[in-house]
Amino acid sequence: MFRVQPDDTKRVDPTEAKTVSDKLNKSLPKDVNFKAVASYDDLPPEIKRDLAANGVVEGSDTVNTVRGFVTPKGDIYVILNNHTDALDIQRTYVHELVGHAGVDRLLGPENMDKLAKKVAELPGGAFNLARELGIEADFRNAMNDMALNIAKMSKDGAPKAKIDAAMKQMEIDAVRELIAYTSEKRVSESVREKLGRWFKELVGQFRSWLAKNDY
Repeated sequence: MFRVQPDDTKRVDPTEAKTVSDKLNKSLPKDVNFKAVASYDDLPPEIKRDLAANGVVEGSDTVNTVRGFVTPKGDIYVILNNHTDALDIQRTYVHELVGHAGVDRLLGPENMDKLAKKVAELPGGAFNLARELGIEADFRNAMNDMALNIAKMSKDGAPKAKIDAAMKQMEIDAVRELIAYTSEKRVSESVREKLGRWFKELVGQFRSWLAKNDY
């Protein structure tokens, strides 16, 4: 899962980026495998291969737009030089740590699946929810990347079962993105009222996790 933003010629100063990252890293939980690299070139070869499977390949425009991502093993990477300023870096940390790694750890696959189904039942589904939250552009970019990956699977002759599984995973990933982008925003009272059902469903799944773990 990626935090992707439109390419911007403005880039954060490398020294400032490292200072901000080092400070943030000191405050992270010890069991979180969070790695900040200066640029795409500094990523390990195996991580580049994982990215390539999702269309992020050397020489492509996406190489300059991916701010952060979570690997299949749960490691979190941030590409510092792809950010515009210190605030942009902070947003990526929140997006990946809270929106992806933290939520997945807490809710688990079963509750994430339930939440995805609840979102699908909302009027207009995930895209309308993203629009109401004011995160439509970011959300649409993330979904487009996933759709392109599935299209590539189909073009390469992947079996139907694998494509169906990828489609189902995309629904769950959509919820991850909604949570991640929501975590970056300051949500106003008017938006909270308008989107009461979304927040109710989200809190409900956390309560399910708490009950399951005897809290």
